[in-house]
Amino acid sequence: MISRRLEKMCDKHVFFCIMTLKILSLCRQLGYNRIRSFDEVIEMTKKGHIRKKRRRVVKTRLFSLLFTIGIVITLGYFFWQTRRPHLPNLHGWAATEVMAFGDRHHINVQFEFVYAEDVAPTLVVSQSLPPRTRLVAGLNLVIEISKGIEVR
Repeated sequence: MISRRLEKMCDKHVFFCIMTLKILSLCRQLGYNRIRSFDEVIEMTKKGHIRKKRRRVVKTRLFSLLFTIGIVITLGYFFWQTRRPHLPNLHGWAATEVMAFGDRHHINVQFEFVYAEDVAPTLVVSQSLPPRTRLVAGLNLVIEISKGIEVR
């Protein structure tokens, strides 16, 4: 209804009509759907309602954007952390599996053979680095391999 009146007036007052149409569309976007006359729009502009509501909408959108960016960065960091190779707990692995693991991740693996009563022969008894250590090329890892039970 208001738009039709404005279209008729646009021949005489082009600038005024364009600005009023913009203000009306902004009011509708901000939730002021019950505006019926130009006087209400002018009153609201004078009181600053439209500016305040627009600022509130901009602040809300900015907060939402920053919150979303924060979540994306956090998830990316955790995904990146889990993708980086870490040293597993090698206790109970066979010596051949440890050698293959070392070759795959470019780690220098040294073996020491010890007697162990609780671990079967050729299985890992202990490792020099704790599990979850970040793997870097050229890392030195000393593995103790079981010889079995010591015979006396």
